[in-house]
Amino acid sequence: MTFTVAPHLNYFTIPLKDFVAARPEFEGFGVCAYIFSHADPAPRILLLQRALTDSMPGCWEGPGGACELDTDKTLFDSLVRETLEESGLHVSHILDLVAVDCWEHHRRSGGKIRIAKYSFVVEVQEALGSSAGKQQAVPTLQIPVHLEPLEHQKFDWAVKEDVLLSIRSPNGPYRFPLPLVGHQAPNILRAFELVEQRESRKECISHILRPSWCMWRYLVRYLVYLEEAMQKPEHAPTSQATLISLCISGDFVGNLHLRRLQGSTVIPRQGNRYTVYIETYRFPVNQAFRPPGMLCELLLMLLIMAGLVSVSIRAQFVHELVANSSR
Repeated sequence: MTFTVAPHLNYFTIPLKDFVAARPEFEGFGVCAYIFSHADPAPRILLLQRALTDSMPGCWEGPGGACELDTDKTLFDSLVRETLEESGLHVSHILDLVAVDCWEHHRRSGGKIRIAKYSFVVEVQEALGSSAGKQQAVPTLQIPVHLEPLEHQKFDWAVKEDVLLSIRSPNGPYRFPLPLVGHQAPNILRAFELVEQRESRKECISHILRPSWCMWRYLVRYLVYLEEAMQKPEHAPTSQATLISLCISGDFVGNLHLRRLQGSTVIPRQGNRYTVYIETYRFPVNQAFRPPGMLCELLLMLLIMAGLVSVSIRAQFVHELVANSSR
């Protein structure tokens, strides 16, 4: 199974046995995948309803399950395997860490074990198609979801409003497991937030980096929210700290490149905002972000006003000169 991983999640690609050995306080490890469809105006998340014959009957959740030390090489291999087994979908890219939940599970035979579950936002191959050489979202109802009948009996592509209604009222369409068994409902909302933030950043960047008639070359200091930097695990080595440099390539086509630099340089941090430097050849003039355009307009207005004033002064001087000569 081939899949890619966002750079800030590389820490989780260490061997699963080493990952487990570094956390002796837990006896069990689990994973959960949050899959979104982007074919509709609002993102939809895939939820599965647990079978009535299984534990937590009738509750809704994302695909996931327990890690298997004997067969899974990494935590992500567990995530990909469980997603395929429970939904029939193939993970193509792991985007972000949503949450790490810990709880105690009481066995029917007696005793209890401590469990840590890692939830991620992922992309699947079946949700993206291609047309005329370009990728595009597959219509939500055409994404082929195949359930394991012994574990799940129904699936749905939920919108955020229905999830919120189900949390706040018993009249909602979904019932979620108790918080003692992983914080499924808050995690789903967190996954929505991550996806919405990512989409808003893409939209903002697409506006900011749109080529225009303003073709000066300069360096701009710009504050941008970096969710990726926020999600780096606290126990990750400091050498994995990344710097983000956004720049437009020098071929004047406006392609965006994210360059991550390893080293000791630190981006000044202000709360949840980081300083990013954008080096550009063509900067936009649009509604989202317009300092250069406004500067050009201001300079143009000043030049026009200076020109008008100059013409007025010259006209007055010529008038006085003609008047004096006629005397």
